[in-house]
Amino acid sequence: MGGDARPGASESTGDRLRLHRYLLDPNPFDAEPADPTALVPAVLTPLRAQAARQLRQRLPLGMPAGTVRWHTPGLAPAVTACRGERDSLPGQRPWYPPPGARHRIDRVGGVLLLAATAQELKSWAVVVAQLGDWLLEGMDYTGLNGTDGEVQAFTDYRRRVGTAQLARREVLASPARHLPPADQRPLIWQRGSVVLSSDAASASS
Repeated sequence: MGGDARPGASESTGDRLRLHRYLLDPNPFDAEPADPTALVPAVLTPLRAQAARQLRQRLPLGMPAGTVRWHTPGLAPAVTACRGERDSLPGQRPWYPPPGARHRIDRVGGVLLLAATAQELKSWAVVVAQLGDWLLEGMDYTGLNGTDGEVQAFTDYRRRVGTAQLARREVLASPARHLPPADQRPLIWQRGSVVLSSDAASASS
């Protein structure tokens, strides 16, 4: 999923948050369009395939009146506490799954679903808020419940998205446009890597 939810890109109700596909960037690897994303408290709101398909078909539900501003008064002290524990264990980024974990990260009815208990959602917020602390070659990442999901951050995110879009256009304008998507992706990745390497070489010369 493209990682940038721009102003006006989300809608919130009392039991879920939706990020519209039309205001999500394509991913920075092969520029595939992002799926609509639903962030759901698992205990309160089951989201099954039929309901997800209906939700996707109805999006957008209307033009937002403005930007949704998230209010997280407890996040900063929680991140500070986690950083303190992390710094006391050099080379490690601690994360502990909360008791009673009931997460689900999956594509359901054409929607990317991130569902978890309130405690899990809070723990995700803390680790995601620390992205950028441990940058390596301009990238940092953290897993969500092990291998189920991952959030990545790039210092050159916009450039990567633009490069991926360029690479995708070039590949789809070539005879490779007749290939299945699974065979097109490695070609897009390869072309994007060439463009990024060329840009880096030009910048250093």
